[in-house]
Amino acid sequence: MQFSKLLFVKSVLALAVTANTHAAKESKIEEMIVVANRIEVPLRQQSAAVSVVDAATIELRGHASLMDVLRSEPAINVSNSGGAGKASALRIRGEEGYRTKVFIDGIDVSDPTGTQIGPQIQHISSAGISRVEILRGAQGLVYGADAGGVILIDSRSDKAGLSGALQAEVGRYDTQNWAANVAVREQQGDISLAVSKQNTDGFNARTIDTTGELDGYENTTAHVHGGLNFADGWRVSTTLRDVDSSAGYDGFSSTSNHVNFANYEQRAARFALSKKGTQWDHELAYSKNETQRENITDFPFEADGEIEELQYLGAWKGEQNTLVFGVERETQEDTLNRKERDQDSVYVDWQWQNDNKLFINAGVRHDDNDDFGTHNSYRLGAAYLIPTALGELKLKSSWGTGFRAPSLSELAYNRREFAPPSILEVNLQEEKTDSYDLGVQLFLEGGGQLEVVYFDQTVENEIYFDLQTFSGYLQGNGESRSKGVELSFQKDLSEQLYVYSNATYNDTETVPNSAGVREQRTRRPRVLFNAGLDYRFWNDSVVLSSNFRHVAGQRDSSVELDDYQVLDVSLRWMATEHIDLFVRAENAFDEDYQEVNSYNSSGAAVYAGFKLSL
Repeated sequence: MQFSKLLFVKSVLALAVTANTHAAKESKIEEMIVVANRIEVPLRQQSAAVSVVDAATIELRGHASLMDVLRSEPAINVSNSGGAGKASALRIRGEEGYRTKVFIDGIDVSDPTGTQIGPQIQHISSAGISRVEILRGAQGLVYGADAGGVILIDSRSDKAGLSGALQAEVGRYDTQNWAANVAVREQQGDISLAVSKQNTDGFNARTIDTTGELDGYENTTAHVHGGLNFADGWRVSTTLRDVDSSAGYDGFSSTSNHVNFANYEQRAARFALSKKGTQWDHELAYSKNETQRENITDFPFEADGEIEELQYLGAWKGEQNTLVFGVERETQEDTLNRKERDQDSVYVDWQWQNDNKLFINAGVRHDDNDDFGTHNSYRLGAAYLIPTALGELKLKSSWGTGFRAPSLSELAYNRREFAPPSILEVNLQEEKTDSYDLGVQLFLEGGGQLEVVYFDQTVENEIYFDLQTFSGYLQGNGESRSKGVELSFQKDLSEQLYVYSNATYNDTETVPNSAGVREQRTRRPRVLFNAGLDYRFWNDSVVLSSNFRHVAGQRDSSVELDDYQVLDVSLRWMATEHIDLFVRAENAFDEDYQEVNSYNSSGAAVYAGFKLSL
């Protein structure tokens, strides 16, 4: 831990010193962001903590899985159980992975068959993604989400005309990945199609499996989005998505059957009609997400479920005031437990600005849940810009609340046949979340950003599974908490060199146990640190990219996990206008580490491939 604290302090100093370096690019303060308000709002007006990953960054980092791309973003930690396709959780600011909402072209890709109805982040391919926006903090207002935040994924190409690419790579663990995408964008409309296939033999997922059996993974994903533009700002759009995957996994003890397979299929669609004007915007959308899971093991398991959403989103834009408002109905169906539930919602978010320097937003959301009645969620935010010699300095603050009703699966498990009397006495109530942050963000004159954010968020009545007797789902009496500091920096130091770094210190506490003692929440590192660069040379035809990740102060149940450092390096050569060749080393130093107790992680692995572009 002393090393971790020293590294955290050094990262703070490094960010402060590097911020004075000059570069030629313009500030990103006017970059349009959607994730915080569900309409485009310039970054200068944002009071919430957001970060963006663009298509170029996704390509340079090179990972086949999106969760591995996002590991290097501020306040994000991933817990993976034994390799590609295995059960994983992406946590933002230390909150549970199922409290993070993930939308792909407007589709909520949460798994309705999952215990807590969260995204299966391990099955989301990075292929065909043009942009990812990440929103940190409680966002119950416009998304009905919880304290974990929101990830908004966009597949639409921003290139005019015809574009496309074919990419293939091979590497360790007999890995073969390929992806193809094609897009057409014209004034009359656009369409983009992406198909990817991942196949790997993998490695032995668990340390308790002494057979040496490999746990592989296969994933085939197809995603298409298209729209037609009509006169007076009208647009009709459609999104279709299909994911089909299978992952090997190991049993829970040394004597268990370790030749098991988890099959996962998700089919989703969204249809939208929108109208954009100079003052009014409207969108009416319907989406449906069907998921099927099957575990092939000694005790087979099958589950089907679906999420249907009908949404109206509107916005009125004036000179100083903007109103964003919406109405939603979400229906969740769990066919395994023969349960169905509706939740109706209405919300309004008011935004006000004065002289393009002071920005205030306030909103309220009203939810009506079939099983748990009505709830109100709130959000307040403010930002103020101050010109300085280095660039524009933004002071910002945001506060938000949210709630999560116990899932259909949690309720059904506690009322299952032969449930012990102790669990039948448990009457699960909704969880409530509260989050605020204070931040300072400097937009440098020559391009680049420096940001410092303090955050504090709580979850009241947190639901958790009884890992001692496996009786069912219990509920804490009190608040669990995550609070800490995020620091991030990014800048082009020259025309050839881009650098970034971020550090997160997170102090987490569970609900007091029977002895009144609070403990550190499991699988939440105290320290996360990333530092990376992209260096262009040889007439900008070759790019060297690297990311160093340090994770420290993590526990899993009663086990203290070792701190670890992982270095990923890639080299990409644009051989011609249409041909790229690349080689990538993941975990280049062959670090032996665990993200989940008793589960292995990949050793040093090298991948090589090519990309053909239109």
